[in-house]
Amino acid sequence: MTPMNLKLICIFVVLSMLVSVGTVVAPEPTPGPSNDGGGGGGGSSLNLEKFKNYLERWQKESPDKFEYIKKLLYKEPWTSEEYIPPRVNVIYNASKLNISRNDEVKIGAYIENPNSIEIRRVLYLSLEAKGPQEAAFKPIGMRQIIQVNDYETSGKTNFTSIEFPETTSFHYLKKVGKVELRISVSDGKYKYTSQQSGSNSAKGYFDLLSLNVYNIPPQINNSTLIVTPNSTWDGFIEYRAELNSTGWKLADSDGKKSTINATLHIYDENGSVERLSSLFKTFPEGDDIVFNTKDAQFFTEEDAGNNFTYRISVSDGILGGANTTWSALGKGPRLKRTAKIIVSEPQSKDIEDTSNSWWHKYSFSINVKARDPDIRYVEVTLLTSTPDHLGRTVNSPLNPMKLAVNTENETTFVFNNVKPFDVLDCGKNYSYYFAYDVEDLNGNRQSEMIDGGQISAKAIAYPFASLPGVGNLLLLLLASLGIGVLIERIIFRRR
Repeated sequence: MTPMNLKLICIFVVLSMLVSVGTVVAPEPTPGPSNDGGGGGGGSSLNLEKFKNYLERWQKESPDKFEYIKKLLYKEPWTSEEYIPPRVNVIYNASKLNISRNDEVKIGAYIENPNSIEIRRVLYLSLEAKGPQEAAFKPIGMRQIIQVNDYETSGKTNFTSIEFPETTSFHYLKKVGKVELRISVSDGKYKYTSQQSGSNSAKGYFDLLSLNVYNIPPQINNSTLIVTPNSTWDGFIEYRAELNSTGWKLADSDGKKSTINATLHIYDENGSVERLSSLFKTFPEGDDIVFNTKDAQFFTEEDAGNNFTYRISVSDGILGGANTTWSALGKGPRLKRTAKIIVSEPQSKDIEDTSNSWWHKYSFSINVKARDPDIRYVEVTLLTSTPDHLGRTVNSPLNPMKLAVNTENETTFVFNNVKPFDVLDCGKNYSYYFAYDVEDLNGNRQSEMIDGGQISAKAIAYPFASLPGVGNLLLLLLASLGIGVLIERIIFRRR
């Protein structure tokens, strides 16, 4: 090797050292000629561009020499033969080895470094987990860095600890069961895991932490079950419920809400037979569970007039354990019958005078109009109600009354000259209502009870001093006399 080549190698080493500290300074030209110890050599300056050109040319023309130069310049990470890889353990509360995926957890790392500060290395720690039936460990969260001066010293022991911030729960798991955790360590040269370190699990120091993680499925809060109570079969109906808090509100460790699968089950009035096809929807965790007729049509016209019940089942789809719960049996809805007619202006009056005497003739009426064009005739029945005669059908050849109706004009049903009361109704309040053979706008087949006022307290239909009054009194006296004579004769005959 010529002196010139040795000179270039020395310059190369110097420049490499300068580059390693972030500053490269080209050598100043030497004034005057420079004697290299041989004959006739001239002085030269070397800058980065020339040096780069040298390296590129050597790499192409003299690859062996290029590799040799690389070996001369390579500097292995410095250490002494006394360096010992630090001990690293998982820190965890040993009393909580059985937890739900929603439970809050705190997992940390404990590091013991026996090396002096002069030979310590920066440590890079990664928490790794292996889920149920998984073959390999996977990192969780960000890598944590332990600097050479992050240690405390007690006696001859240098130690420190950290907490992994991302792992606050195992809510992210889609399958529950055995979960193993360890710490992966790198110091720039050595790579190993906490499984190479000792363990003191009784004090919460683990080389390999093994947890049994179970699932608490979502649960409907039964007190929040609600459904539109009364509606027509084709009207708006909504079912709504909320979830109990089973821990998921505090366990959003992955920063994303999970989803809940909810299914609506509709049954008959007794809750024993599922009447309709179940409706399935997915909701973000924490949202109300809502089904309504915007999602699907629940009922048909054949269901009008019937009562129904329902349940809602919810599932989080987690494998390896329980994942579904059911609500209590909810009542409703009560479906109104489909409206066929429109009724209006019910009326009642004493047609003899305004005294409302029990023996008087009365008139009752109501207007009816068809809502359904298929309804051609409607039958209406008049009923009255007093404390002594509840819901009594008025005795009259006109009752019930069947008339033709249409969708354009109202038809008035008039019950004239009827006597709905007797002497027991004196002084009592009465009400009346109409029943029909098809459904009104409320889905009912009768009107509401209508107050008619008070019946007169007068029990006799004529004055006492009148001819009928005297005649009735005489008839009463004669009847009493006759009965007395008959009894007397029977008694004396026996003697």
